[in-house]
Amino acid sequence: MRALGFVGASRLAAADRLLPEAIRQWREQWCFQASAAMACECREEGAEPSETTSCEWRQVDTGKGQLWIGASWRQLILGTYAAEAPHDAIGTELLATAQQALAKSLLEALGIQASPVLQDAAPQALGAVMTARVVIQARLGEELLLQVLVDASLLAEFLSKPTKPLPLVQRASAIGGARLQVKVSLPFSSLSVGEVNGLRAGDVLQGDTHFLE
Repeated sequence: MRALGFVGASRLAAADRLLPEAIRQWREQWCFQASAAMACECREEGAEPSETTSCEWRQVDTGKGQLWIGASWRQLILGTYAAEAPHDAIGTELLATAQQALAKSLLEALGIQASPVLQDAAPQALGAVMTARVVIQARLGEELLLQVLVDASLLAEFLSKPTKPLPLVQRASAIGGARLQVKVSLPFSSLSVGEVNGLRAGDVLQGDTHFLE
């Protein structure tokens, strides 16, 4: 059975503020011909269908949550040189290094200092509702799409902190000289009008019901 959850406005706003900028900086450093404008959309997963065409996913497990990055990496990084570049060990290492740099930049934007270890793994239930994940879709060209998927747990630091409770004080200091008026109803069986009119402070009344009851 799939666990359900939600992201919330605070975590979604933090992702929208921090992650697109990290993607933009990474793109300038690693992508050839990165002159086209970048359009970036940040939303809760399941709000709209996710695009998965020709997407090769890489997964990072931080221990606190997971992060996925997906793209057609060769076309995304090499651009118009993708068809001419050889499929050799150097090209493979270049793509792997660029992917690791992207994952590291995204984690640093979230305040997580780590050397990410990437695995070939796609996110489960991609596009489902209430997965407690944030989706960032960055269009880096007409046909170039980078997708980032972030567990909401990695954004927990951006939740509003609860206010610190007031320190406890001595009961006598808190109450001070306050005077309270207390009204008590006791279930006596019957009292005559004369007996009520004759009551004075200090009189003892005996009822049918025990005081503890």
